[in-house]
Amino acid sequence: DLLCTAAHFVAGCVGAGVREWLPPPVQPRGVYVSGGGVRNGFVWQRLQHQFPAVALKRTDDIGLPALGRTAAAAAGLAALAADG
Repeated sequence: DLLCTAAHFVAGCVGAGVREWLPPPVQPRGVYVSGGGVRNGFVWQRLQHQFPAVALKRTDDIGLPALGRTAAAAAGLAALAADG
């Protein structure tokens, strides 16, 4: 139950965030997904439910490793910390 709830929560938050930052009539033409959720079929299904008319794609499709998100975030934070 906990994992199911977490999957619904994550997908709902992504959907709400997109709707908040892209209010109608602006609609995304595609949604690129990264992180560990790209390998979770249930999260993918819930995300597709949030964006029924939009194609979901992995960031791998545009040359950004989907599982490299954490490493990229850590590198960005390290660069900011080093820069002061």
